[in-house]
Amino acid sequence: MILWNYLNESGLIPHNKLTKVVSKGWPTGEYKDCDTFNTKREADQPFLVCDRISGDTEKVFKVRFYGQTYKEGKPETMVIHWKCRKNDKSDPAMTCERRKAANE
Repeated sequence: MILWNYLNESGLIPHNKLTKVVSKGWPTGEYKDCDTFNTKREADQPFLVCDRISGDTEKVFKVRFYGQTYKEGKPETMVIHWKCRKNDKSDPAMTCERRKAANE
């Protein structure tokens, strides 16, 4: 169990989740910096913001996360940063790797 927790914390174990995504024009293969908030709701269905443009609609995609979308004991105002890639006609539609912040 300790090994599993370490691998999971390190972002080596992928988690596929249905995710609400806000992004403007995202060509296949392109990378974007995206953010989620550390809320319990985000643990089940993350809300991934990849462009900070108001008025965009959100769409739901299956996203493969390498890293946890929720950290117990951390404030819900904490922003979790991701580097995400739009996949080519595959499942999941996107792959995101967690980028650790300096204060974690």
